[in-house]
Amino acid sequence: MISPLLTLPGAVAGNGIDAEVAAHYGSFNAEQRLLEAADGFVDLSHRDVIRVSGPERLTWLHNLTTQFFLDLAPKVWTTALILSPQGHVEHAFAGYDDGEAFVAHTEP
Repeated sequence: MISPLLTLPGAVAGNGIDAEVAAHYGSFNAEQRLLEAADGFVDLSHRDVIRVSGPERLTWLHNLTTQFFLDLAPKVWTTALILSPQGHVEHAFAGYDDGEAFVAHTEP
């Protein structure tokens, strides 16, 4: 599925698996300034989304990942890694808990 944001003025498609989303919109410097001012956006529609629900979700995530999830407050973003038994990074994700489920996005 190709992102509808590719139709915006100045949109330049990325390469490889990111070809479905815009790599940039004409000016890297202007885009960086907008992001730093919290007035920009990044198209993450090509990423996978995972939802973990249930009363033990934070305990399960705490035991599975490198992040301390036990006291994670609702609506606070965090990042975590899943490591191999040898300590190598297998997966990385970012997400937040809304009080009922943890929602994360990760690389495809």
